[in-house]
Amino acid sequence: MSASDRDLEMMAWLAERDMEAVAHAHAQFTAATDPDEVASLGRTYQRVSRCLRSTLALKMKAQQGQADAAARTTILGRRDAFAREQQIETRTRQLQDAVERVAAAAVADPGEREERLTDFDMALDDWIEQPDFITADLDEQVRRACRLLDLPEDLAHTWRTLPRPVFEDDQAWAHDAPPDEAGATADPPPLRDSG
Repeated sequence: MSASDRDLEMMAWLAERDMEAVAHAHAQFTAATDPDEVASLGRTYQRVSRCLRSTLALKMKAQQGQADAAARTTILGRRDAFAREQQIETRTRQLQDAVERVAAAAVADPGEREERLTDFDMALDDWIEQPDFITADLDEQVRRACRLLDLPEDLAHTWRTLPRPVFEDDQAWAHDAPPDEAGATADPPPLRDSG
């Protein structure tokens, strides 16, 4: 548990009071001449000095705790942002793959098919910004895309069984690896450039 700003204020205030006590005890100790009084004031000075050191050590530990908590928050935030970016990329690939399969089965003309896929890529830019993009049901997103692109919705229900289209510019991804149960394929298709 890290210290709050109020905790640090109180420790700073206490350190100031401890310092005043140390200065006062030191002044009395150095002014004393009687051996018994010197011994007694020496012990007092030693005790208040120890209190000051303890307070300063606690204050430094609390400040370090605050710095550690801030660093941890930053690291976790970066990790979470990176994980979200990875999930967005995966979902984007899945959607592009699904819509490409449906478009290839439904639209015979390659130019028209490419135009529809480009329209979908542009729509995806907005979809990605939605907070539920990576948690929404993938099949519902595919059906939504098919409605948007005026593609047959009955094909949207069977997109996983449709073959992957072969694009002229990317023959390397022409295999038809069967998707796993979550809808991802053994080798994910590359992201298409949405321009």
